[in-house]
Amino acid sequence: MTLNSGLLYNFVKDPLRQYSENFQILDKRNPVKFRLNGRNYSVHVSYVHDSGNARENDDEVRIQISRQLIEELRRRANEAEKVAFTGFFENGKIFVAWDPRHIFSLNARHVVSVYARQSQKVGAELNQAAVHQFNARLLGETSFAIALPASALGLYLENIEHFHRLDSLEAIQQVLGNAPSATSNAGFGEAGEVHFQVGEHRERFIYTRQAYPRDPRFAQQVLEAYKRTCCVCSRQLGHLYT
Repeated sequence: MTLNSGLLYNFVKDPLRQYSENFQILDKRNPVKFRLNGRNYSVHVSYVHDSGNARENDDEVRIQISRQLIEELRRRANEAEKVAFTGFFENGKIFVAWDPRHIFSLNARHVVSVYARQSQKVGAELNQAAVHQFNARLLGETSFAIALPASALGLYLENIEHFHRLDSLEAIQQVLGNAPSATSNAGFGEAGEVHFQVGEHRERFIYTRQAYPRDPRFAQQVLEAYKRTCCVCSRQLGHLYT
């Protein structure tokens, strides 16, 4: 399948617009810069792709990030923007995110690779989340590549540091289960908190979903009216909704 890089911006924009009416794009270029619920964010977004290591592990996938982009995001983080590193599977419905601290710790000169698993896509579709655990050697700790549905992107971004301090898949699933309105495109949005105990520390997750209910039949009617193509450029849109 040929991956369309032009869709990546929409993979971020669409779920965040459904998450909150208080959302404004500031720069469409990668890293995408936006304001969400009163906070500025910069998010690197790419497709996950094969790692080139199929002989040893055909389940392994990765994203690659230039040193220049990493240093730009480090600068933005130092200026109090929240930063994230995400990779989307081909249909945009599932994304993987890595702890920014892990990526900032890596020291490759030109291009940094971070890894996940293809099987995480199915895991997140079936069980809300899936993790790939690995040793973040330069941090001196265990870290997770976390796969989540795109509908959970807003919740993840508002709580990046808390998600990456959780110590198991079960903990991540419990947080998601205790904040169903934060990951649903149906019904009115609401603000809330989820508390989770990790060892001696208590993690506090917040969500401020500010949205209005949308009738899913409307999207289907529009797609059918335009034969699942863009009304401006006639680009085929069907793969976004399958």
